[in-house]
Amino acid sequence: NLYQRTCTKYRVQIDYQNFFVANQFGGTRLLLPNPSEVEYYQMPQQDPLEGYIVMCLARCGWRCPADTLGWDKIRDDDNGGQSKPGSLSVTVNDVPVTGYSKFSEDCAFLKHAQGHKWESNSDAKYDIRPKTTG
Repeated sequence: NLYQRTCTKYRVQIDYQNFFVANQFGGTRLLLPNPSEVEYYQMPQQDPLEGYIVMCLARCGWRCPADTLGWDKIRDDDNGGQSKPGSLSVTVNDVPVTGYSKFSEDCAFLKHAQGHKWESNSDAKYDIRPKTTG
């Protein structure tokens, strides 16, 4: 069950998916956990969080436009950390996402220069900001 509240050793808080739509202006922002999650999981707001962030791409299965965003257009270390035209770059708490580790066709763990584990900001939040390039 992905929606369990506790595990034998670690507290597991995988909840329902959150969505965002990115654009080239960079105004999109996803702040997690949101107030409903904080209330439901009874999370002390002052406790810093550490965790892993998974991003799943929307799938286009048939007659996909040429500019459909796929894993090949995500900023990653294989491209020297450079954004490709028509690609997506993401920051988490102002730390650039430099790569990902796919675990399914549509989903991957995001990583930064020091690995996959992310620390929350001073407000015990993850400030996720995606931006597309032209």
